[in-house]
Amino acid sequence: SSGINAEYGERRKKDEQRLKVQEEVLQQKHHDLKTQWEKDTDIRIQKNTVKRRVETMLKAEGFELEKRRENLRALLEAEEQQYVKEIDAQQETVIERQAKMRARAKALREKREQDRLAYVEEKLDIRWREECDELRPILARKHQNEVFEERAKQIEIANMIKKKKKKKKK
Repeated sequence: SSGINAEYGERRKKDEQRLKVQEEVLQQKHHDLKTQWEKDTDIRIQKNTVKRRVETMLKAEGFELEKRRENLRALLEAEEQQYVKEIDAQQETVIERQAKMRARAKALREKREQDRLAYVEEKLDIRWREECDELRPILARKHQNEVFEERAKQIEIANMIKKKKKKKKK
C-alpha cells in the first residue's frame, strides 16, 4: 500500500508538473499572442500614420497644383481677351476697306499713265534719233568711243590677271 501510495504520489507529482508545464505553455502562448497582436497593432498604427501623412501631403500638392492651374487658366483667359481686342482693333470696317481699294485703284491708274507716257516718250525719242540725219554720226561716234573704252578696260584686266599668274608661278 505504501508502494502504491508512493507510486500514486509520484504520478500525482508528474501530473501536477505536467499540468503546471501545460499551464505555463498556455500562458506563454497567450503572452506570445498578446505580444504579436501588439506588434501587429503598432505596425498598423504606423502604416495608418504614414498613410495619413502621405494623403495630407498629396492633398496639399493637389491644392497647390489646382491653384497653379487656376492661375494659368486666368492668365490664358486674359491673353485670349487681349488677342480678341487686338484682332477686333485690326479688322477694317467696310468703309475703310472701300477707301483703301479706291486709293489703290487711283495709284494703279496713275502708275499706268506714267508708264504709258514714258513709253511714248521713249518711242518719240527713238523716232527722232532715227529721222535726224545730223545726230546719227554723232551717236555712232559716241557708241564707238564707249566700245573702245570698254575694250581697253577688258585688256587691262586681262593683263593684270596674267601678271598675278606669273607672280604665283615664281
